[in-house]
Amino acid sequence: MHRWELFEDGVIAASVGVGGRPAAGPVAGLPHTHHHYYRLDPDVATIGGNTVQLGTRGGAAATQWQNVARGAHALEPGSRLRVASEAPKPNGLLRSYELLPGSNIGPDGRTSSADLWVAPYRGNLDDGYEVGTDDSVLTSRYAAETGASVGEENDVSLWYALRQHVEPRTAGEEHRIVPYRFTGFRLDPRDFLDDTPNRLYRTSPPSP
Repeated sequence: MHRWELFEDGVIAASVGVGGRPAAGPVAGLPHTHHHYYRLDPDVATIGGNTVQLGTRGGAAATQWQNVARGAHALEPGSRLRVASEAPKPNGLLRSYELLPGSNIGPDGRTSSADLWVAPYRGNLDDGYEVGTDDSVLTSRYAAETGASVGEENDVSLWYALRQHVEPRTAGEEHRIVPYRFTGFRLDPRDFLDDTPNRLYRTSPPSP
């Protein structure tokens, strides 16, 4: 079950739930991992002129952002990734969308080799139908298209792997039915506005 939630403050939350009747057969009840691949095309301010950046945190210091090249990348715990407009605002800040990962297990090195692929947007390759039982085509073709580049005047495309590790409880709570259990990630807007919007949240007392 796929779920998309669009919030009034611009946050986009995506999640997928796995549930239903327990499977039968020799592998029934064994731990396993679901691999969900999302194609993201976050055009910030303009279609082109965006760059992908990875941020590292340092205590009370501000996040240090570095440009990310085309190809496959691992997202370490606590890492921050954003797609940012290359044109700064008058105050020097960059409009961006930050990706907050949500996988509950890392790549296994066989069916899953990375967390994220940075690729140029190409309609003939971005349909996703070629992504099969592993992510090899993302590395070999989607993120490695000859003659294409990302950033500057080009359109950036991201492929994100959301992995959901499941350990069935068929001898207990999931004996007859498996309730839907959701795993997801978020895209958070940052520095689009210069001030707090009025009456954005329905709270009591009202928000500013």
